[in-house]
Amino acid sequence: AWVDTWNWQLLVEQPLSARMSGVQKLRTALVQMATITRQHVRTLGTTGAGITRAEDVDMSLNNHFTNLWRLDLEKRPGVIKRKAALALSNSEDVQPIVKVTTFAQPGKSKPAAPVASSKKRTRLEELSIAAQAEEKTRQKALKVSIAKVQATSQVQIEGAQVQIEALKAKIKLKCQSREEKAKQLQVQNEIELKRMRLNHELQMEELQMRLTSTSSSTSSMIYGHEKGMSAVAGPSNWNQATSTAGPSNWDQQDMSLGDLTFDNFNHLQDGF
Repeated sequence: AWVDTWNWQLLVEQPLSARMSGVQKLRTALVQMATITRQHVRTLGTTGAGITRAEDVDMSLNNHFTNLWRLDLEKRPGVIKRKAALALSNSEDVQPIVKVTTFAQPGKSKPAAPVASSKKRTRLEELSIAAQAEEKTRQKALKVSIAKVQATSQVQIEGAQVQIEALKAKIKLKCQSREEKAKQLQVQNEIELKRMRLNHELQMEELQMRLTSTSSSTSSMIYGHEKGMSAVAGPSNWNQATSTAGPSNWDQQDMSLGDLTFDNFNHLQDGF
């Protein structure tokens, strides 16, 4: 039975086994039609190239193509359109019809749902599809892992940078505190040196004043002592008085008041 003689309503209402048998018969008929059409295309060569409609066939010509065409029309007039479509789809000389895909316009149309292919996949195709899906899943997991590692590394790097900045600030504060301590110590040392210098100058002033007063009293004592000795010994006995003094070595004691120091003054008092 040909395709145009099938009663689709009766086929749908039949049991599953009968429907499967009918589908198999339909598939066999389509395969036979495609085989016959390909044979016609190979037999005719370029004679029937480009003919897609029955109106395009010039039946006034008398050749092998028109004879076969006329024979097909006499036997199966309802199959002409399907044969033409099969010839168009399976012919190598005819350019395929390009369907323009229009995108969905907002508020005007909705995108059509993709039509699922009814062709049964082989075991190899299923394994290939499963392998591709598994590879995509693996690639996605790898990208997620890489993103996690990069995020963790970025966090660690930022934490290390924060620690480095904190350490630098701490070292800077320590250096500043050390510099301040060094400056304070230097100021304290300068103050201490100045205090010691002032104390030394004060002590030297006191010593100079003491030496000046001591020199004045010593000069008075020497002058009074010489005057007394001159009155007692007289002019004739001066040499005897000086020789009696003997070991005192007055010549060694004779020094200028400008060279008199505290030690010389003590030695001079010991001589008297």
